[in-house]
Amino acid sequence: MAHTDEYGQWYREFAGCRMADLMIRMLKPGPGDTMLVAGCGDGSLFTPFIDLGVRTTGIEATLERCKTIREKTGQRVDVHIGDAEDLVFDDNSFNYVCLMNVIEFTKNPEDAIREALRVARDKVFIWMLNKYSVKGIEVALRKIFGDAVSNQTKLYGIGDIKQTVKSISTDFPMFWRTVCHVPAVSGKMGQKIAQSNVAEKYPFGSYVGFIVIPVPRFRTRPLVLKCSSRTEGVPAG
Repeated sequence: MAHTDEYGQWYREFAGCRMADLMIRMLKPGPGDTMLVAGCGDGSLFTPFIDLGVRTTGIEATLERCKTIREKTGQRVDVHIGDAEDLVFDDNSFNYVCLMNVIEFTKNPEDAIREALRVARDKVFIWMLNKYSVKGIEVALRKIFGDAVSNQTKLYGIGDIKQTVKSISTDFPMFWRTVCHVPAVSGKMGQKIAQSNVAEKYPFGSYVGFIVIPVPRFRTRPLVLKCSSRTEGVPAG
């Protein structure tokens, strides 16, 4: 329960709100769209999407976290115990698949991204802590001093994710934005600056939101043509 309490506090602060705002602006979801989230936290993330009419599904590692999310969302989210590296859903099952701080804790990030691209129809959203941000350096220092959670975390930069996606296929279009820059900003003017193209393309923001667009693939099979053989007549001379 400590995990979800900490997440709720984090979400109510600047970073969590900026996460949901960035997701909505990058995904551009509409009523009736479907979304799968791996790494749901305490479920706070789902509320703005439910309000937009998005049909939401989540996967978490434990039954306890699944129960917490159902309680938090009033049973409005279909939550399953699952593994981001081996999703149980069919190909193209959801409009959007979101990996929320999954990359930092999974054994094989490439498998998790590959599975997300398989299950998504329109977009894959990857949210992660930026290795090359002040926050990332802070986590790295905690690892040196033996912090239990930090020791389980493997951080990545923007270039690392680009390379991982390209190792799956060079056909996938992708783009990224960052939030929680230094110094932190507040107020309407500050928010406007933080959401500007210049600020969000700053590569050292604390958190990175990646969009990867799946390219449709179709199974093909040889077309068998039946030809009737016939003897051509030779005209008499």
